[in-house]
Amino acid sequence: MPRKAPPKISRRYLMWSANAYLKRWFAPRNHVRRTLMRKVYKSVNHHESDREEAEAILDEVLDHLESIGMLNDRAYARSKVKSFVRKGVPTRGIERRLMLKGVDRELIRECLQEAREGDRDLDLLAACTYVRKRRLGPYRFDPIKREDYRVKDLAKMGRAGFSYGIAKRLLALDGPDDVELLAQG
Repeated sequence: MPRKAPPKISRRYLMWSANAYLKRWFAPRNHVRRTLMRKVYKSVNHHESDREEAEAILDEVLDHLESIGMLNDRAYARSKVKSFVRKGVPTRGIERRLMLKGVDRELIRECLQEAREGDRDLDLLAACTYVRKRRLGPYRFDPIKREDYRVKDLAKMGRAGFSYGIAKRLLALDGPDDVELLAQG
């Protein structure tokens, strides 16, 4: 069965597509633009229309969505930073993931600075969560096996993006209570 032809690019069609996408996912402007550009490319190639004109319509639609508040990179970055720290992702991982979504590097750094709330070390906080979720170091049940797995635990934390100093500090703690105290400040 042959595929249905893509619709011609119009302001109405792109607005409908953007609304449908944003109803399901919270995304930054560049990510929405990349997603809608796939529709633009398919339509332009099929209908042999002007690509620059279609891109101009898309930028106009995105500007409109930004002006009414449906697209907000700052709000997106703030929420993702908080979410990633709660999940146990280090700051380098947060920066990388947000940059892949198209968020500006300066905006990411501002949001990370806001999340620090003074002197909070986000990497240490994320590492405490990571150790707890993965049952590493102080969360291992058998203290004898804990020393046997120390090198593997250090390697896991390194691959996750945590510094050697933070990993060594956390894995040297005696028990889960010490980790929780460290996480609370």
